Amino acid sequence: MTFLALTAAQAGLLAATTVAIIIGLYLLKLRHRRVLISSSILWRRVLDERQSHSLWEKLRRIISIVIAATIALLIALSLARPEVESLTGKNERIVIVLDTSPTMNTNTSDGKTRWQHAAERAKSLLDSGGPTTEFRVLDTAEVTASAFTTDRNEVRKLIDTMSSKSAEPHFPRVDGRAAQVYFISDGVAIHSTPSFVKRISVFEPANNVGITAFEIRSVPSTPLGYEAYLEIQNFGQPTEAGLTLSGPGGQRIIKTVRLETEQTYKDVFDLSQFAEGGIRATVQAKDDGFPMDDVAFAYLPIKRKTRTLLVTKGNRYLETALKLDNYVELSVTEPASYRESPNIDTYIFDKFA
Repeated sequence: MTFLALTAAQAGLLAATTVAIIIGLYLLKLRHRRVLISSSILWRRVLDERQSHSLWEKLRRIISIVIAATIALLIALSLARPEVESLTGKNERIVIVLDTSPTMNTNTSDGKTRWQHAAERAKSLLDSGGPTTEFRVLDTAEVTASAFTTDRNEVRKLIDTMSSKSAEPHFPRVDGRAAQVYFISDGVAIHSTPSFVKRISVFEPANNVGITAFEIRSVPSTPLGYEAYLEIQNFGQPTEAGLTLSGPGGQRIIKTVRLETEQTYKDVFDLSQFAEGGIRATVQAKDDGFPMDDVAFAYLPIKRKTRTLLVTKGNRYLETALKLDNYVELSVTEPASYRESPNIDTYIFDKFA
């Protein structure tokens, strides 16, 4: 038997104190009132009968003390919340680790995501164990780390607030000696776990075409010229994918490609007709189960030379170097003539402050 509200020492002290109080109350003797009588002849028969029943009186007194002490002990120890494992089940601890990597957002055949299935499996674990089983919930993004609790409703509410994260997933440090550890995952981002961990898989194959690389880079042969490099890969069955590049001025490039399983497609797009600002790349494919890698963004710099003002008394080498830069539109002035202008992007002060 164990006690949930008190330690074993505290429960023992409570029991000893209760028994001592009960016995003490029984040992208290009432002070009898003295009465003067004219003769004791009439009381001799009563005294003789009392002496003949003294053994039974002592036995009845002992039984009465035992019964009273037992009742008092039951009441007192009930405050300590006793637990008998043979009746309530073994008192155990269960740690539930949920994989919150981005791939858990992949859709499955029933319309739910892997994350939704993981949350359901985690809640089903709450039905295991006895009423005193303690649960703790962790995630692989190091965002959620609850304390052990027997309140299953509290754990369910915590699971409902969790979601997959874009952070790099790591399996948390847990002690497998004091608790059972369950890891609910699709097995994509985290492959290895400690040997004591019991894995529950929610993986289901899914078609996916995703963007694996997207960047905007300058064209060395063309000053202020830029191009977009886009790379996509098909991780599912053969399919057709639609590519779209869109700019802030409504400019668009649309292309359709055929991709075999595990095929990677790479292409470069001319952005000479695009205005500066954010460039959005999207890929669309039929029955795509993982939408998070279908969109990517990059920034197209301002396509004009940097208006630069050099304030100097004369520096032929610095002035020549700036004029040779194809991305610089240079103006030169002396310190005495220097004035701020809203038409200048960059000021260079040569030995002048």
